[in-house]
Amino acid sequence: MARVDQIVDSANSTIVISRLTPVELISSLAIKVRTNAIVQQEAELSLRRFRSDIAMGRLEVFSIARPNLQPRNSWSSAMRLACVFGRLMHLQLAVALALRKRQLVDHFVAADKILCEVAEREGFSVINPELS
Repeated sequence: MARVDQIVDSANSTIVISRLTPVELISSLAIKVRTNAIVQQEAELSLRRFRSDIAMGRLEVFSIARPNLQPRNSWSSAMRLACVFGRLMHLQLAVALALRKRQLVDHFVAADKILCEVAEREGFSVINPELS
């Protein structure tokens, strides 16, 4: 987590997330509440902080539908990754690949071990906060 905190707190860092990230966060928090890993109040606090970070511009939300991201290329990247690695969740990685082509990202951060491995194979510098 320290490496992720360092990147997020750096004055010259721009944190770019996919439009899918809020949905994934809500789903992840719900699972954590349901499995008693956290209490509801912790989930609500995390979600408020996340929304605040977006509102304050600390997180920049990108959609694969934005014309400058060439959505067909992003979609074909997602399909290629899903076919090769068998996981449709690689749509996040496809967005990152499109952003990297535009030199908008240089790190891929995820807590999913398999997704991190795939991102490394795609040439990203990967940070898994669960391993930091």
